[in-house]
Amino acid sequence: MTSPILDSTSKSIAKLQTLAPEQQQEVLDFVEFLAQKYAQPQQPPQKRVLGLNQDKIWISDDFNDPLSWWAEKFISMSLRVERSVTFAQRLVEKQSQWF
Repeated sequence: MTSPILDSTSKSIAKLQTLAPEQQQEVLDFVEFLAQKYAQPQQPPQKRVLGLNQDKIWISDDFNDPLSWWAEKFISMSLRVERSVTFAQRLVEKQSQWF
């Protein structure tokens, strides 16, 4: 009795042999891609060291504070855009009256 893996392998090889050489190369490329994608890492990742970068970076004391200045700036910008659009619309209306 043959194992299911050997049976599957022989079926795959038989189908592969019916393909054109270009298609066989594509299959080989895909198999290599899968082998690389699912390869086990050679060494486990290094563990993080607590305090390694201590005193090397700085975060502002108000880092987590709400960005109220941003909201004010955004609102004023959107108002300017609205005014620009209405001004442009009025210009277009005036222009249509001229011609």
